[in-house]
This record gives sequence, structure tokens and C-alpha cells, in this order.
Amino acid sequence: MNRFSRLALVASIPVISLGFSSAAFASGGQSFMVGSYPNAAAMMFVKRNTLSFGGSILQANINFKGSVGGSPRFSADSEHGIFSPTFKAYHRLNKYVIVGLAGFEPGVTFVGFGNDSPAAFANDYTNLRSYDLSPSLTIQPFKWLAFAVGPDAMYRHGDVDVMVRTPLAPNGSTLYNHASGWSARWHAAVMAALSKGTFVGLSFYSRSTTHLEGVSTYLGFRSNDANADIYFPATYTLSITQFLSPKWVVQGKVDYSEWNKVGQTLIIHDIALPGAKVIAPLNYHATWHYSLFTRYNITPKYALEGVISRDYTPTNNRNRSLQLPEGNLLSLGIGGQVKVKKHLAVEGLVGYGFFTNTVRLNKAATTSPSQVGKADLDLYWGAFDIVYKD
Repeated sequence: MNRFSRLALVASIPVISLGFSSAAFASGGQSFMVGSYPNAAAMMFVKRNTLSFGGSILQANINFKGSVGGSPRFSADSEHGIFSPTFKAYHRLNKYVIVGLAGFEPGVTFVGFGNDSPAAFANDYTNLRSYDLSPSLTIQPFKWLAFAVGPDAMYRHGDVDVMVRTPLAPNGSTLYNHASGWSARWHAAVMAALSKGTFVGLSFYSRSTTHLEGVSTYLGFRSNDANADIYFPATYTLSITQFLSPKWVVQGKVDYSEWNKVGQTLIIHDIALPGAKVIAPLNYHATWHYSLFTRYNITPKYALEGVISRDYTPTNNRNRSLQLPEGNLLSLGIGGQVKVKKHLAVEGLVGYGFFTNTVRLNKAATTSPSQVGKADLDLYWGAFDIVYKD
């Protein structure tokens, strides 16, 4: 590694440390998954300015076979797609100080079986979105070391729609619950070059609790006071980037999310059914997410890339529901990068993910409604980043 010049390493590393979060998120994009958080201390590699815009396209096809509320066994499909945008804007003020702003979606849920399926009595449609605006201040006391810290403003929106039977609708009608809100948290990070070919990063994003307020409607009845508290766990990320040659680089990342320290139940209050609540028991445990990314520069203009990730579900058979039917996810992707001009590059990947475990739902008959069966997933994803550096 000593034969690699520091100039070559600094020219190559920013795309991995700054421009790959979209693809990393997509490769692990299961329900309620914590995405890949950027390490703000990686701004140490910014020469003057770095601007990027990108995103992930996720298409999740979930098939459920089982029964809801004691119904005869049936099969139902949830097929929904989303686009999750990202951006970054970083500027070096002087030799020691860099400032920046990043925007990304740290977690997402999109599952819905439609009101023409018996599964709608457990989940007609659940759509939980989030977006994190993350300004950072990075201090670089030495060429090989940087520290970063900053506040985060997180926006969250939730749609939780479920079919409900009442005397006015004995065959069921959809109860719509739509709400949103803002919350604050903070992050800190460090990045260090252990040698000319090895870089290590560590980042932390704190826990947040967002109070959502919105509207609930059912059969023309309306409540403008629907509300819920929704939680996001503290997450730690360790990354190691290793240059195997001037053309070949590998990066491994490990995320640890403290789902065990968030609330055990999601409750939507003051809905359009007086005296009723929408209750989703969670009982989550802490989880790990692993990813391995590699790039090989074929020429100075073209590069090949690949990624594999393993994401472990925070729930279990007893507490899993059709609102969040996730399992342990394995995802693989392949793509590349094209350097369009001296300061402009375009990166893109496509991939596929699937559950590696049998995802069973064994919710007891005392829950309302009971849900018994199993679910399978086909996750198709794509991601891109357009990166400008000078």
C-alpha cells in the first residue's frame, strides 16, 4: 500500500464515502429498515466543493398466504414502489473547516393489500416515510483525521389505512389515518486514515421521537385530532475502506440500531371511531445490518461496482404483523460509474433482494384481528448518484 500516493487515494475515496448512500440504502430497503447514514466526517476528502443528487427506486412485492381474523386461508399480494431522493452539498472553508448539508431518507415502510382482499382488515395500506435534513460542521486538525457534528431535522409522514367492520358497515369499510410531524436529533462522526490504503469511519445518529398529527376519516365521519408518537432508534455505523490496488477498492459497513430502546407499541389516538384506537404492538429487538461494496476502475473514465448486504429484522414470529411483515433480507446489486467530464460523474446500480428466513405470522387470537400465515418478498431496486466535485 505504501506505493500508492495520497493524491490518488484522495481523488478516489469521495465517491465511496460521499456518493454511495443511495445505493446502500436501496440494497437494504425492507419495511421499516434503517437506511445507510452518511458519515459527515468524510467531508475531509472535499477539495473545494462537492454537490450530488441521487435516489433509490424500490419495488417491493410481498405475497401473504394465511388467514386474518379467523377467515379461511387466502393469498394476497402487496405490490408498491417508491422513489427516495438524496442530496449533498459540501464546501471547504479553509484547511481545517468544512461545512455541509445532506438530505436522505433513513427508513421507509410501504405495504398494502388493498380493500378488495381479506388482508385489508389487518392492513389496507401502510406508508411510513421519513426525511432527514442533516447540516454538519467538520473539523480536520490533521490531513489523516476529521471530526464532525451537527443537528438533524426529521420530517415523518404516516398513512395507516385498515378495513373495519361496524354496525354501519357490517362487511367492512376503510378507516383512513393520515398524519405528519417534525422532530429533532443530532449526529457525530469521525474519519481516519490508518495508512495510505486504509480508512476507518465511525458515526452515530441519536434516537428521535416524532409526534404526528393529522386527519382520520371513516364513512364520512372525520376527526382532525388523530395523533401518534413514532420512534426512530439510535444507530451506530462502522465503515472500513481498503484499497487493494490503485484500481480496486472495497468498503465494508456495519450498522447497529437500538430498536430495543424505542417504544414497544404504536398507538394512533383520536381516530374517526369514537373511543377506539389503532394499535400495532412492536416489541422490537436491536438489529444489525452488514454491507460490502466494491469498485474496480477499468479505465480513468469507467468503473464497475457491486454490493451485497444482509439486514436482520427487529421483530419475530409472535409480534410480526401484516403492517410490517419484514424478515431477514439478503440483497445483491451490480452497476458502475461513468466520469462524464473532469468534475462530473454518474453512478448507478440495480439489484434484487429477498427474505432468507421463513417469515411467519403467529399473532394470537386475542389480537384484533388475528393474523396467521407466512409472507415472501421480491425486492427490485435501483439507485443512482450524479456527483460534481471541484
